[in-house]
Amino acid sequence: HAYSITETFDKDKKKFKFLESKKPRLFSWHGSFVILLLLPIMLAGLVSYFYQTHNEGKIYSGVNTFGVDVGGKTKEEAGKIIDSKIAGYKLNIEGENQKFEATYSDLGISYDREKILAAAYNYGRDESVFTNFFNRAKRFFSQYEVSLGSKNFSFQKHNVNLVYVVKEEKLNKYLADLESRVNIAPKDSQITTSGASMQVVPAVFGRKLKTAELKNSILVASTSFESAPLKIQTDVSSPTILDEKTRELAEKADKVTSKNVTLSYQGKTYVPTKATLVSWITFTRANDSSPWQMVIDSVKMGPYFDSMGKEINIYSIPKKIRVENETKEIITQEGKD
Repeated sequence: HAYSITETFDKDKKKFKFLESKKPRLFSWHGSFVILLLLPIMLAGLVSYFYQTHNEGKIYSGVNTFGVDVGGKTKEEAGKIIDSKIAGYKLNIEGENQKFEATYSDLGISYDREKILAAAYNYGRDESVFTNFFNRAKRFFSQYEVSLGSKNFSFQKHNVNLVYVVKEEKLNKYLADLESRVNIAPKDSQITTSGASMQVVPAVFGRKLKTAELKNSILVASTSFESAPLKIQTDVSSPTILDEKTRELAEKADKVTSKNVTLSYQGKTYVPTKATLVSWITFTRANDSSPWQMVIDSVKMGPYFDSMGKEINIYSIPKKIRVENETKEIITQEGKD
């Protein structure tokens, strides 16, 4: 059979199919995936490089200390900011109708300025290459917020730990001064007299500062540079004798002194008034934990009976003795009580 040249070429083309020319594909799906994977890393690396170059000799952005963003500042500039914050810082302490202010000097707290500055400057520099890169990237993006609907997202800024020293003696002295101004000793209810009446003096509940809790709160607040006032916590101290018991005793004393008392001597009668009877009463107790007792005080009765004695002419007669020749005693007048 005779074959045409065209038929022969077609058969050879099928046999040597691999010789067919193909259009080159610029990207395969494998390559696209790798590029998409590397692109964010390359972008972050580029940002980190320029970020590092821009902050040469400066603290990286997004670094806070003493509640202040010191990013973009040199150590010297940040040091001045720290000094100003420390000098102007006052911790507010509030109690019941009381307010106190305390400086770092009052509290005996001092900060290691150089260590704090070194930690701020070295952040993003003193770790491994990958860690430094990751930290710098986080701090860079902490300057921005991403909004998704009603929610905002951002990286947190890095807070440098405050390195400090506490002088316990000075802090304890400050707390002792607070105790003297906050603490109130409990007072038992009492009875006072005025003329023929008796009054109950109400008991006073005591107040005692929770010193250990306040000390811990002061250290936490001042070392984290918090500005919110600290609330003083106290314990209540109850008096031993409350108003009810004292009122019962006052009512009993009132009944006793309201009775008629008649004194007679040699045909004369004396009736002391209620005010006089009340003046003879004393309220006493064996110790601080025992209840009040009503006692008739003989010493307080003395003036009244002295006045009675003058009215009925009962006087004491002194005994008189004359001494002769320095040895002989002669009684010239017998004494009489």
